[in-house]
Amino acid sequence: MPSKERVSALPLPPIRWLLHGLSAAIILWLMVSGFAVVGLDRGSALRLVIDTVNPVLGAFFVPIFIARAVLYLRTRPFHQWDSVLREQQMMVAGQVALYVCIFVVLLTGLLMMPAGWKLMNVVPAYGRVVGDGVRSSSATLHFWTDGALACLVAGHVAMVVAHEMRGRPVLYRVLPSRAANNGNRCGRDPQGEKRT
Repeated sequence: MPSKERVSALPLPPIRWLLHGLSAAIILWLMVSGFAVVGLDRGSALRLVIDTVNPVLGAFFVPIFIARAVLYLRTRPFHQWDSVLREQQMMVAGQVALYVCIFVVLLTGLLMMPAGWKLMNVVPAYGRVVGDGVRSSSATLHFWTDGALACLVAGHVAMVVAHEMRGRPVLYRVLPSRAANNGNRCGRDPQGEKRT
């Protein structure tokens, strides 16, 4: 049986870097603000602002998410599944879990909106296509999936920090400056291992 190889992670292309940054900012805002208003009364001024802003941000995020998912799948993350290290298999599994979780959060966020809800009080989101039971279940699933997403995001950040502390940098992939990647032009990754 052939030995498993470490497949080096190349710097993200500019479009993926931009989408990654936008996604991170939007997801962090939606999670933090969403959890912050859970216990507030629906008439609270802060909750009214968050309840108005967050659906708009969520709607803006949908095409960003779709673009990221398509670009990610085009990298064929499962292409060499059996020939790479378990660590990299876990990384791909974690990334896929993030994408699935985000999809469920977006879908349940839409389904839990009250009938007749309009984006920015102008654009109708959808008609009365789901009943109160589906809306209630969606709200519950939305809450718990948000919690799972928060755990996955925390795990993602923790793994990046752990890799950096162990001298196996990964942040160079998302740095806006190509100068940070000049050392990778010789066909080696930051650990000095030959790229495959």
